[in-house]
Amino acid sequence: MSDKATQEETLSLGAFLRDQREQKGVSIEAVIEATKISKPVLEAIENDNFPRMPAEAFCRGFYTIYANFLELDPKEIIARYKQVRGIAESASAKQPIPPVIKSQKFSTYAEVSPVSPVGGTTVLITGCLLLFAGICWYLNWNPVDFFSSIIMPQQTATVSAVSNESSEPFAQEIVSTALSGTTATETEKSIEKQPQKTPAVTLYNLQVTFQNSGTLKVTMDDGFVLDKHFSAGETLQWEVTKKILLDMPETARGKLSLNGIEIPLPAAENGRRKLSLPEDLLD
Repeated sequence: MSDKATQEETLSLGAFLRDQREQKGVSIEAVIEATKISKPVLEAIENDNFPRMPAEAFCRGFYTIYANFLELDPKEIIARYKQVRGIAESASAKQPIPPVIKSQKFSTYAEVSPVSPVGGTTVLITGCLLLFAGICWYLNWNPVDFFSSIIMPQQTATVSAVSNESSEPFAQEIVSTALSGTTATETEKSIEKQPQKTPAVTLYNLQVTFQNSGTLKVTMDDGFVLDKHFSAGETLQWEVTKKILLDMPETARGKLSLNGIEIPLPAAENGRRKLSLPEDLLD
């Protein structure tokens, strides 16, 4: 056995590691920077100061890291460490994970999920609302009008019972005369031919089939006002007992009928089309 081998055998484990470091010309600060082993632990290793070292499992990790840095056999260094500490081979069959690597392995266990349950629920509700709004826009369907028609029916003014069945033909005759352009004298003669009975109710049945979309305002009987949205192809109908006023945009297009007789839409004036019954029948 050479003098060098004999000298290594006589050196303690810590002194042997310090001697290997000094032979390589590496300072203790350089070892700390490369291995991330703290200075107190590194000094305890080189001085065999085991009471100042951490737990035995961590010590084996530090010795393994230091041996790899000094280009020594880690198994041989661990075997000498166990011999010095009096640790049996069967006490730890599995090589410990170095502290640095172990801390990196379990650091992910403490990570908090980036999305909380409340945040996920909010995102889901927002997505559903956006999807519902997109469907309504694509189908040109107004949910407000739909639910309003359920809560408050369209026909807010219903026709009262007519005390005499002959009153309805009488009202029809008045409307037909006004729409056909008959003169006032002819109208009076026509009225004279009718039985001299004053009708209990004047009936207006107004129906509009629209060719485009828009919003109109309806005023019926005793001043009830309703804003109504209409769509292309939709037909709206009102039956009132006294009077009705339709206020439509100038862009409104469609077919208008009064008591079953088709009449033209009223002429546009100031950007609106207005039909007032019975006033417009008397003009």
